[in-house]
Amino acid sequence: MKRLLSVLLALLMLVVCLPASVAEDVPTLTLWVPDNPNVSDWHDNEQTKHIEEVLGIHLEFVKMPNDSKEYQSKIDLAMFGGGEDLPDIIITNFSLSLVQLQLYAEAGFVVDITDYVKESTPQLDANLADLNANPLSKEEYIAYLTSPNGKIYAMGQAGTSVNNSVSEGRSVVYGEWRDAYLEYAGLDEITTIEQFKDMLIYFRDNDMNGNGDASDEIPMLSYKDYFMKCLYRQLMNPFVFSQEHYFYNDDGTVVLSVTTDGFVEGVKFIKSLFDEGLIPTLSITQDQTQFKAICTAEPNTVGVLGNYSSSIFPSSDPRRAGYFPLGALEGPTGLRQCAQTPNIPGARYVVTSKCKDVELAIKLGDLLSSREMSIWSRYGMEGVNWIRLTGDDVGLSEYSSLGYTGDFNMINDIWGNPQNTNWAEIGPTVKDGSDFGSRLLFKTGTGKYSHTAAIGANIINEVRFANKENAMFGLVFTAEEQEIIAEYQSAIETYIEESFTKFVTGKMDIDTDFDAFVAELENMGMNEYLAAVQSCWDRMH
Repeated sequence: MKRLLSVLLALLMLVVCLPASVAEDVPTLTLWVPDNPNVSDWHDNEQTKHIEEVLGIHLEFVKMPNDSKEYQSKIDLAMFGGGEDLPDIIITNFSLSLVQLQLYAEAGFVVDITDYVKESTPQLDANLADLNANPLSKEEYIAYLTSPNGKIYAMGQAGTSVNNSVSEGRSVVYGEWRDAYLEYAGLDEITTIEQFKDMLIYFRDNDMNGNGDASDEIPMLSYKDYFMKCLYRQLMNPFVFSQEHYFYNDDGTVVLSVTTDGFVEGVKFIKSLFDEGLIPTLSITQDQTQFKAICTAEPNTVGVLGNYSSSIFPSSDPRRAGYFPLGALEGPTGLRQCAQTPNIPGARYVVTSKCKDVELAIKLGDLLSSREMSIWSRYGMEGVNWIRLTGDDVGLSEYSSLGYTGDFNMINDIWGNPQNTNWAEIGPTVKDGSDFGSRLLFKTGTGKYSHTAAIGANIINEVRFANKENAMFGLVFTAEEQEIIAEYQSAIETYIEESFTKFVTGKMDIDTDFDAFVAELENMGMNEYLAAVQSCWDRMH
């Protein structure tokens, strides 16, 4: 009898000592995740532990390739191989095709979560409502994640910062030279293209760097990778709305901007800058290495960089913090605008047909989409990796001109390093850049110079002139539309870019060759291409 009691007591103690996940009926979700080298352990991870505690669940992780193409191949093999090897949830480090997700769903392997996303995501809703630096409404979130058949098959990751949303249409001016011109011209700021051109002439004709040689100044310089982005959009937007792919919305009708009178006038203005030696043709042909070598040489020789920032300078060089965004410039008709990329979510969280508790999977996705988890997933734990600042500790922030102060600072920055504190921003996180916008930048006297401080000081003159009425971003094409886009888009854009460089360098004449230019676009399939874009736009709007 004593021996029996001893055995029973030992068994009772064993049950008590077992982990809760074994001793109790704890729900388990299996997740596919990328094998990110910066997440050293998915199971023994502080963010994982917090999630499991909050939801009362257990998470099992299966690591997939970190390479997006390899990961996508694994997904395809599982989906079209019968679906037996699928997990409950697929979390990716890349945005899945909404058309492809629709095909997976039609094959019976992905769950339609439309109603859940619309009605059962309170933490996502609260986070979206708080976004203000680069806002994303719930309606927009839904629209950007809706497949062509009108259904939602994934939750999304959104995190486009304010800076990144406008950077590809930006050029930056050297503040020291700009201020010298403003004093000479009796101006407070540069607001028009006429003033901008006059400033470039001033740079050209004066010894701006004080080396005794008034002929070595380059008023504006760019390079081939960003010539049609930072230089083109900065100088074309005063004449006609210019964004990626060269199309825009004109009261519901899709228009190719390069076929308009505004484009013609913009070409004439930009050509005048080439003709008068204000922009060298080197801007069209040189690569980034050559561009960087010229710009970072001493003494300074370049007044305006046709580049998104001055990050080409090392952090020990004061010029890194000395270049400021030009801001949107006003054209001859009063047009003052720029293109701002919306905070578009990419599909990165998919519930498969193997999941027996879809509602629980949505609760997990909702928690991951909360502000708390979105910040944790990027920066780590408050008090351990970052702290909030008060009083005299508050300093300059990246978005100072937008009203943000530096009340957030890293004390143990784990980003880009192996760690088991967070998920390295893998999953359906939602941010707008305001978290980083309030991050404390380098203070004066540290020996480091921040290009983002200079950007933040003038970014308001980009954001407040963002033209959202004509913008066309986040288009979700059907398979048929995508086939047409793939057939025509690349060739049309290449022809546009080649022709533009010929127009501004005098190899083609915008007055005599414009009609032939448009005719060639038509021959290349411009109308069929625009019809496909129009079809998509009409369906989504």
